[in-house]
Amino acid sequence: MADWVEEGLSEDNTSGRDKQVLALRERALALLYDVAMVQETYLAENAEQGDEGDMERAGSADLPTVDDDDDEESPATYEEHVPTPLALVETFFEIIDTTTSIWASLPPASTLDTLPTTYTPMAIDQILERCVTLAQQAGDVSLDGMLVVKRLEVGLVACQYQQAIQLTALVEQAKGVWQNAIVKDSAIDAETRIACAEVLMDVESYLSRRSQDPAQIWQHLSAATQIATASLGKPPPITTSPLSGASTLLNLSTFSLRRALVSIEHPTFSASTTHRKQLLANAEVYANRGLKELGWTGFTSETVGVGAGSKTLSIGGPSTSSNGGSVALPPASGWDRESLARNTVFCLLRSLYYQSILLPEDPSAVATAQRKADKLLSQLQALRRTEAQNRWLGMADVSRFVDVLEEEEGAVRDGEKAFWAQFVQKLEASS
Repeated sequence: MADWVEEGLSEDNTSGRDKQVLALRERALALLYDVAMVQETYLAENAEQGDEGDMERAGSADLPTVDDDDDEESPATYEEHVPTPLALVETFFEIIDTTTSIWASLPPASTLDTLPTTYTPMAIDQILERCVTLAQQAGDVSLDGMLVVKRLEVGLVACQYQQAIQLTALVEQAKGVWQNAIVKDSAIDAETRIACAEVLMDVESYLSRRSQDPAQIWQHLSAATQIATASLGKPPPITTSPLSGASTLLNLSTFSLRRALVSIEHPTFSASTTHRKQLLANAEVYANRGLKELGWTGFTSETVGVGAGSKTLSIGGPSTSSNGGSVALPPASGWDRESLARNTVFCLLRSLYYQSILLPEDPSAVATAQRKADKLLSQLQALRRTEAQNRWLGMADVSRFVDVLEEEEGAVRDGEKAFWAQFVQKLEASS
């Protein structure tokens, strides 16, 4: 709910949104601590009785049931879920994630040590140590790897608030987990592998933002690209990480674009200027691939098949679109998937924008990029003429996208700001 409100998706008034988000997360954190206390109490009582519980245990006990064909009235059946060490670790991880989300929402000048006791880095360190003990008892290599990931996630957020965090050692540990995770027949599960790749990409992206040296910026973005490429080569578990492939493709598109943009601030840096055209093309290709994976084939800049077997449906058509056209979209299936698709559309549009202004030596490429951008705008305008208003893209979506850009890349350039303003004006004028 806090994430929903923070992104401006609730119907509540936007005034006081930050306080509302903080209150929701504080409430969630209090509930999670209550859950952890109950779980720890249960496990301690059972340990005293000689039954510490098995990390591999299902965590539920099925009660006897009466055959459905019995003429007599059957009692209700249910599962009794009992705490396990693994369930406690998962609760601790939820506490850590909620706490770091509170940190991430604070003003940059905040000091984490002055927060309430349960929110401080010291409190999180204590929870992590408790997780280490549970992991050692379990002897689970994937859980050990996930703990390394969590430590780096915490360190990455904390170091942005002037905490004395040495990321180097944490990064090296995570790289060790990553190298072990990508070997053939690795004992590390896919969920840990994906989480490790994501945090390492976040670290390289963060370090690239902190540097003023174009060679270091290039090096960090190249390292992030290598991790993303290797991650993409490993098929994700569809049941637990259905969006990881599309998310990695969006990262690859973003990294390619950012490497090309190094040449704007550092025009004498030859690696970026020499490869700028190819990097911009790569950014477009990765964004297209991401949209195809998400089923948004109608919004790619290249011709793709839509129809039987494509897992898309047509929203619009003569009955709903004023221009008689149709817009190919997959069925709505949650905000995470929807927001990922919308951000990928904007990343694609951004790659086309920069192709149109950074390649003056190639008029044909500029004209092609402008034509593709115009077509994409037309498709988005057509979407806003359908009855599916919950799928319309507009100012709020662009604002969220630009806010993320400013967090990750610094102030958006004046030319790009003007581009997005004109884009929103044209887009919303169509409905």
